[in-house]
Amino acid sequence: MNSDSKSQGLVICSKSVRVGIQSKPPVSWQIRRVAAMFPKLDSTEKKNQGERIYLSINPGILKISRTNTDRKVGEKSPTPRKPIQKWTPKSRANMVARFSSLDYSSMFEKDKPIPVMITLTYPGDWLVVAPSAKASKAHLTSFRKRFERRFGIKLQALWRAEFQRRGAVHFHLFCVAPIPVNEFRDWVAETWVSIVNHPDPEQKRRHRVAGTAVDISLGATQDSPHRIAVYFSKHSSPNIGAKEYQNQPPQEWIESGSVGRFWGYWNLSFTSENVRLSREDALLASRILRRWFKSKRIYSKVAVFRVNQETGVVKKRTANRKLKRFPSMSAFLVVNDGVGIAKDLAQVIARKNTPFREAPLSQEPRGVLCPQSSESATSKVPQNTDATSKKNNNSRFKVGQAWAAFGSWLKRLRGLKKNS
Repeated sequence: MNSDSKSQGLVICSKSVRVGIQSKPPVSWQIRRVAAMFPKLDSTEKKNQGERIYLSINPGILKISRTNTDRKVGEKSPTPRKPIQKWTPKSRANMVARFSSLDYSSMFEKDKPIPVMITLTYPGDWLVVAPSAKASKAHLTSFRKRFERRFGIKLQALWRAEFQRRGAVHFHLFCVAPIPVNEFRDWVAETWVSIVNHPDPEQKRRHRVAGTAVDISLGATQDSPHRIAVYFSKHSSPNIGAKEYQNQPPQEWIESGSVGRFWGYWNLSFTSENVRLSREDALLASRILRRWFKSKRIYSKVAVFRVNQETGVVKKRTANRKLKRFPSMSAFLVVNDGVGIAKDLAQVIARKNTPFREAPLSQEPRGVLCPQSSESATSKVPQNTDATSKKNNNSRFKVGQAWAAFGSWLKRLRGLKKNS
C-alpha cells in the first residue's frame, strides 16, 4: 500500500468526528417547555374570575387542584404541629406524591449506575440502643454523614421507616451504589454496626452478620418515578394486608411523645409547574385521565366487613377491588411519564380551543382538477364513482346477508325454547 492510499479516507477533525450519545435534557426544562404549550387564560374575563383551577405537572404525577378566591376566610392563628403517632392514608398519599415529584436525573448521572435498596435493622435487644425515635433517627443521620465522608459525594436517597413484629424499627434506603455492590455491601454492614454499637458483644456479633442487606433494584431508573414510589408504598397500606404491623410503632415510642417521621429524602430537588386551566379544559383533562387509568384495570386489596344479623359478630376479610382515580375534578394520578401525558393533554386542549374553519367553496366543477385538463379529468371521474358505488353495494349486500342469517338463527332458538 503506497503513501497516497494511506492518506485517503475520513480525517478526524472537529467537523467529522462522531458525537456521542446525548444525555436527556433536565426534567425541569422539559416540564417548563410542556407548561408553555397550554393556552393562557385571560384573567380579566368574567368566567375566569373566582374559582381557579390548576394542573400541576411533575415528573411522575399529574394533579388538578381548585382554589376559590371569592370565599372569605377569617384570620386564623397558626396551630402548632401535633406529634406524629401513627401511619395514616394521608401519610401514604403524601409520600407517594412527593416521591413521584422528585427529579432523579442527578442520582443517575454516573456511568452505568446500579440502584440498590439498603435495609438497616437493629439487634435482638434493640431497646438498649434505640429507646426512642429520636435515637434511631440520630443513627440514620450518622449513616448519611459517614457515607458522605467516605465517598466524598452527597448521599441522594429516599428512606422509609417500618417496624417488625417484635417492635424494632428498620430503615429502607433507595440510592445508587458508589462502588461495586459487593464492596458496598461490606462497607454498609461494618458502618451500621459501628453506629449502633450494641454494648453486648454477642448481640454485636450477630448484628454484624445479619443486620444489613443491600439488594440490586435494576427496575428502578430515572424514567420510572412511579416504580420508585411503589418500592416504598407497596407495603404501606394502613391496616390492610398481612404486613399491616409494619406501620404500627412500638408502645415505648408512643409513650415517649412522638414516633418521628415515617419517610423522607436527601439531596433531591422537587420539580413542578402549575398551569391554570379553565373549567371546561379541567373537566376534559380529568375525564381523559380517569378513562386512561380505568383502561389499565388495576386492582387493590381493600378491607371488607360483614356483620352477622343473628349474632352481631363482625368479620373482616380482604377483597380485590378495581382502583378508581379522578372521581371528581380535583385529584392526582401517579404515572411514569408525567411530562409526556401532560404534553398530550396540552395538544388536546389546544385542538379543542382552536376554532373550526370551513374550507372555501370552489367555483369549479367537482370533477375538474385544473382548467387545462378538464376533459380528461371529467372522463375519469365517472369510472371511479362507478367502482366505489359497486363496492358500497357489495358491502351492503354482505351486511344484509349477515342480518338475515342472524334472524333465522334467532327464530330457531326461540322455537327450541318453546318446544322444551
